[in-house]
Amino acid sequence: MSYSYYELLEQRDLGRLGIKVLREAIDKKWGLKRTVNVALGSFSWLLKSSNSRPIALTTDLTTYCNLSCIMCIRSIRKPKLYHIDPIVLERIICLSRYLVRVRLSSVGEPLLYPNLVEVIGRLKRQGTEVALTTNGTLLNEKLSRELCSLGIDEIEISIDGVTPSTYNNIRRGADFHSLLTNIKALMESRARMKGEVPTIKVSFTAMKRNLIELPSLIELLAKLGVQHVRVSNILPFSKRMWEEHPYNIREVARKYLEEAEKKSIVLRLHFSAKPQALRTAICVEPWLMPYIAPDGSVYACNFLGDLAVYGEEITTWYDEIPIHAHPSHVYLGNILDEDIKKIWRNNRARHLRKRLLDIWKKQRSSPLTEGKYKELISRSSIDFCEICPSRLGWGC
Repeated sequence: MSYSYYELLEQRDLGRLGIKVLREAIDKKWGLKRTVNVALGSFSWLLKSSNSRPIALTTDLTTYCNLSCIMCIRSIRKPKLYHIDPIVLERIICLSRYLVRVRLSSVGEPLLYPNLVEVIGRLKRQGTEVALTTNGTLLNEKLSRELCSLGIDEIEISIDGVTPSTYNNIRRGADFHSLLTNIKALMESRARMKGEVPTIKVSFTAMKRNLIELPSLIELLAKLGVQHVRVSNILPFSKRMWEEHPYNIREVARKYLEEAEKKSIVLRLHFSAKPQALRTAICVEPWLMPYIAPDGSVYACNFLGDLAVYGEEITTWYDEIPIHAHPSHVYLGNILDEDIKKIWRNNRARHLRKRLLDIWKKQRSSPLTEGKYKELISRSSIDFCEICPSRLGWGC
């Protein structure tokens, strides 16, 4: 599923979306069941129906990671460490025949999973697109060749600086020069395949300490042959992390983001970035894209679902105000106990969609200001979806 597919969903462009689904179905030989599932799921989102069908999913093959990044929640709270349950994995692979995309990794480093290549091969044989998010430190030449030969559709690599000192201080345990060697090997493997996949993306976590390097990073990535750059904001799990947030230097942040975007246009890179202002948006995930945890738990939200391994309550910060979130708020069921189609249409799922739709309508008619937002998050009892950092744009 290409990025433009999501754009068409967000734009509610029914005509072009219908053409896109039909073209993808023919070009990629989706088959009747997958085509019908994607069409019905997409239109349930466009119509904002409380009933829906998943058309893509995110999961983690492992919760282990080989780095200690300063902006990660792992720096203040340790997750439960385990690989995906074998039965859960089998059910995800079976489900993938109806989906257009499976994204691997949200919590852990997928290259630490022993049978990664086998899993990707099995997913590809089901006809689904496969996307992988990695820190890239373990992406050696041999693995790059294997992934490219399997036809993996997207590899997204996290890079948060253009100098060794910045990158190594943020991604503790990583080495900048080794990472560049790995990316070059990946690009060479891709070139040898003489195809259009995988799409190589880079994700950049914006912080006060690294934003100045973003324009230069764009230049470096263009030289390497990277095609997409995605900029997100640090998600502050502590007051110290909040001090690093771009919101604290909004005008400066805009300057570097605008400069980076201009360079991206000239160098023909696709560039996307989180806004440096509160926005009113509605999430697509509760309608179309579940997060399935390694233990089989199904969440209607990637943002909260992948934080569940860190405990029952997660705290983020906005200014000096703590925001408490509970992953159970978006928990829908477990695929070890029930079929995903039933879980995705149960009363809990329908109620969550209706609630989110009500919140979106209210905020659209009365847009949030910073003062109003601070008043909301200061309340002792508030629906997390109403103040969600990811949905409102200032979070990751």
